Amino acid sequence: RRFVHVKAVASSALASGAWEIRAGDPPALAAIKRLVGLDELKRHAQELTDAVALERERGDDPKQKPLSMVLTGNPGTGKSLYAALYAELLGELQLLPQGRVVRVTGAQLQDGGVEGLEKLFEMFDAPGNGTLQVGDTVEARREGTWGHIGRIVHHCTRTDARSPYRDTYDVHFGAQYDVHFGAQVSFALSNGSTITRRDHDFDIGVRRKDLRARDDTGGVLLVDDAHQLEPSDKGAKRVLYQLTEEMDKRGGRLALVLAGYEKPMFEELLPFNNGALGSRIRRRFALSDFSDDELIKLLEFRLGLTKPSYRLSDGRYVRAAARRLGKGRGNVGFANARAIESLVELTAERQTARVLAERRAGAQPDIFRIERADLLGAPPRLLEPETSAPLRALRQMEGLQQVKASVDSLLKLAESNAAREEMELPPIEVSLNRVFVGNPGKTTVAKLYGQILRELGLLSKGEIVLPRDCAPARLCSREIVLPRDCALARLCSREIALSRDCDVVLATPADLIGSALGQSEEKTNALLDKALGCVLVIDEAYGLDPLSSFGGPGGGGGASGDPFKTAVINTLVSRVQGDAGADRCVLLLGYRNEMESMLRRGNPGLARRFQLDKAFIFDDYDDEALLRILLRNVERRGKTIAPETARLVVQQDLARARLRPNFGNAGAVDNSVSSAVLRAEARLEALPAETRASQTELLISDFVIEKPHVTDPSIIFDGLIGCDAIKARLTEYQVVMQAAKAAGRNPIDDLALTFAFQGSPGTGKTTVARRMGMLFEALGVLPSADVVQVSASQLTTGFVGQTGAKTREIFESARGAVLFIDEAYRLYDPLGRSYMQEAIDEIVTLLTEEAYKGKMVVIFAGYQGQMSEMLDKVNPGLKSRVADVIDFPDFTAAAAAELAALQLAAKKLSLPTGALPSALEQWMAPLVDAPSWANGRDVETFVKRVTVECATRGTTTVTTEALDAALVTLLKMKGSAGGAPSRALSSRLPSRAPTPPPLFQTAEPVFFTPPSFDLQKAIREAKMEDGKDDDDGEKEETDLAEALEEAVKALGYDDDDASRAELAELLGAAVEGQASFPEDLSARVARQTGMTAGAVGKALKRQAKPMLMARRKEREELVQAGDDEKLEDFDRDARLLERLRTMGPCPEGFSWFRSGNGWRCGGGKHFVYDDDPILGGL
Repeated sequence: RRFVHVKAVASSALASGAWEIRAGDPPALAAIKRLVGLDELKRHAQELTDAVALERERGDDPKQKPLSMVLTGNPGTGKSLYAALYAELLGELQLLPQGRVVRVTGAQLQDGGVEGLEKLFEMFDAPGNGTLQVGDTVEARREGTWGHIGRIVHHCTRTDARSPYRDTYDVHFGAQYDVHFGAQVSFALSNGSTITRRDHDFDIGVRRKDLRARDDTGGVLLVDDAHQLEPSDKGAKRVLYQLTEEMDKRGGRLALVLAGYEKPMFEELLPFNNGALGSRIRRRFALSDFSDDELIKLLEFRLGLTKPSYRLSDGRYVRAAARRLGKGRGNVGFANARAIESLVELTAERQTARVLAERRAGAQPDIFRIERADLLGAPPRLLEPETSAPLRALRQMEGLQQVKASVDSLLKLAESNAAREEMELPPIEVSLNRVFVGNPGKTTVAKLYGQILRELGLLSKGEIVLPRDCAPARLCSREIVLPRDCALARLCSREIALSRDCDVVLATPADLIGSALGQSEEKTNALLDKALGCVLVIDEAYGLDPLSSFGGPGGGGGASGDPFKTAVINTLVSRVQGDAGADRCVLLLGYRNEMESMLRRGNPGLARRFQLDKAFIFDDYDDEALLRILLRNVERRGKTIAPETARLVVQQDLARARLRPNFGNAGAVDNSVSSAVLRAEARLEALPAETRASQTELLISDFVIEKPHVTDPSIIFDGLIGCDAIKARLTEYQVVMQAAKAAGRNPIDDLALTFAFQGSPGTGKTTVARRMGMLFEALGVLPSADVVQVSASQLTTGFVGQTGAKTREIFESARGAVLFIDEAYRLYDPLGRSYMQEAIDEIVTLLTEEAYKGKMVVIFAGYQGQMSEMLDKVNPGLKSRVADVIDFPDFTAAAAAELAALQLAAKKLSLPTGALPSALEQWMAPLVDAPSWANGRDVETFVKRVTVECATRGTTTVTTEALDAALVTLLKMKGSAGGAPSRALSSRLPSRAPTPPPLFQTAEPVFFTPPSFDLQKAIREAKMEDGKDDDDGEKEETDLAEALEEAVKALGYDDDDASRAELAELLGAAVEGQASFPEDLSARVARQTGMTAGAVGKALKRQAKPMLMARRKEREELVQAGDDEKLEDFDRDARLLERLRTMGPCPEGFSWFRSGNGWRCGGGKHFVYDDDPILGGL
């Protein structure tokens, strides 16, 4: 009877094994040896039994041995069964009381809290049921309280009494135990009777339930699913603390057995509280999943145990069924023996259904015979488009020859494996993981691909989850998880229709990337667990690239990569092994370039698991395929279209859109037809509803809306001012392309599409680029007139190895349009920075690649001299690929006046009646002659100012006063000493206009190299040599510096380069003692500070001298070291710094200091390279 509960728990795991059962083995040990597998645990049980016997032979006490253990493994591996048998074995070995086993789950412990745990341990303190002997020391319960220690002096057994009263004991509690039993005391009761009771030293007739021997306490606490105890929960924390305390208090009288999943047990539970609980449990066993041979033994035993009257038609079907179950081995949650039990139940359901069906058909089947279909289900069938919806849908799709060929190979493989299974040969297994690259359409195909894999049996059938509101689930008030083909699932057709689709799990990078440390791994593991037995489709997978700027909360990661995306990739590599026969298929979807980049530069393990050479390539559909898709789409919507119209739609709309990035293929067709249907409704809206419904034909005007410049290309040249030569060049391109089309040639063969625009700012380079895009779109060369405008600095990242990818990304975004690279002269780097050269090399490669050659216009733009230098000195291949160099001359006053008149008209401002645009020339001439003439930009600024002046005067007619005021303002901004046309107006111009700060380049990433000479240290040393304390007169020095700066500006020493150079010479001479400081400067500083002129001179010398001394000391050290190269750099830096000082601070007023290969302002926003033209080529 002792083992009845064991069989009820998991009797299917009992079977004959290879371990010898010896004559003296305890029953529990014999049962353990009969278990399938678990060799390590069998060895431990045998060794424990032998060790206890040896210790008793020695006279040692074996009850002090540590008996606790941890069992980890998947469900059904025998953890609970072994734990129960182990508890029985401890009782049989008399290490703990027999039958004292308390079984609880981790969730029950957590819910019950400390109170519940204490109640469990009360069971370990209950009296035993074994027979006690005279002389045994016992603990008695007297008047309801334990803790009274005594000795048994008499034992009486009454055979005629009931079990609880059969054995009674007399216990002596005195100080001496050598007394004799017999002293009794009689008490008179109220009814006149008497009763004999104990005296103060004796209890007489004590029942067994009130006596507790020393060996009665203790037991086995078996915590199943211990991983459910979450240390993050406050209640669970208190339980774990109490559990640790009880283990210390009870010692060898408590055996704690924790059973659960390996990862949460070893990563969360056992390490809790610095491993306090884990350190008290030395023995830990990991139970592996059952092998195929072990599963076969389990299945045979379970069938024999539960169906003893049944007969197998062929034993090989049992072996095949067990091997099918074994495919899930190694995955978290593989059910092992529980899967065997489910299979036996499913087999019984199938066998019953088959027998009843055959009887209804008039046959007389053997009701105890188990056929192949009962164990393995229906025999595999060859998938045909007529019977398989996903296969039929795939066959009907256009193109996809590579995918269809792969599916055909899998169909043949399924046939071969079905035959091999009948022959008991191992199946031929292939890795199902794939990369889908190309334009849209991948997700639809991935879904179909996953469904086909399921129908072929290459993935497990998964589970059906019946929702809470379905009929069977309502009975249980919870979800029910069923095998897909069990009887209940077949009966609940409505509920199954509502259940989740287990064929395909769709995800995007955002579903995997976390926003905190550890979240990426958690989310990725959860998704992989969900996709077990299914297809996991990760769309836009390039968003997982740690070095990209795409996808997810993590964003880009710079040179080292995004750590959150890296965690996702590492988890995928560790969990998705790419092994043949794995019960999970992972598909990575994305655009080709991005996917190739991610796999080639990322984790090598990812590239091994998802091989690019086996990727499914989704090429864009050709014109004929697009035509067929278009016709089917129109027909499906109940509309019609003429064949000629359909071809025009493909040529004029879809084929041109195909040249742009990320063409949607069938999705683009669907969008085009949807828009056409709506336009057709709008075209017919004036007609009655019945008439509109009968008008089903779609016209070309419903699909294609011609842009004005496509209808009339001549308007492209409207509004181009001062660009006669350029307009002539564009007209020439137009004639060449028209002639090529007339001759049936491709215009691209007669006209290259790479240009260099060179000219001053505001000469119309960007405007002409847009007009060129419009021209090429009108002539059918480009599908779009869009202009993607970038600067040369945007092609680089500042990190070696990333510039090429960045450049390719920008080219891809401009495919089918115009790429305008402004400030292209910066691609030439005199310092030879590798990432600039990398950009040039990548551009040369891209201009010759088929994906971009003839499919986009590329324009390099910049200043004339610098553009020529760039083309001459960079990669020679670039200059040879530039088809034409177009010069943009500066605007004349006449051209500027014409442009100003157009812009004024656009702002609804009119010239006086009868005035021609040429009348504005007298205001444009001073602007043209002013410093830094910016052509169209200055004209635009001038017009904006005229608009302000007119608004303040409350007029919409441009007046002379408004023009004069706007001109004066603009000339002041430009620092020109010229005047307006009016003599009176020119007299009001200031005699000395401030020079505007130069336009410095925005700061970019640089590599900072610290100086080898500590200048500040040298200054401190120079001051100490001069006998001055660095902290003396700090406020005085600050006031002096502020006064000096104000005086320099007020006296005009900061107006131009010549004035600043003069001041530098005067200050240098004064420090050297060759002259005194300028009198006007000293006097003004003296007035500001209240110091005398002499004191000002001394203070200025005191400030300037340490700096001059430090610089000289640095130069002297270089001369003494004979380092000519560093000396030359030092002198060059001095000249550059002097140049920057004479030019003044940055636009925000900060001074300059050396930073890497250039100079950065103190505010950190502006940066000037050493080779910048603004420094005059020093």
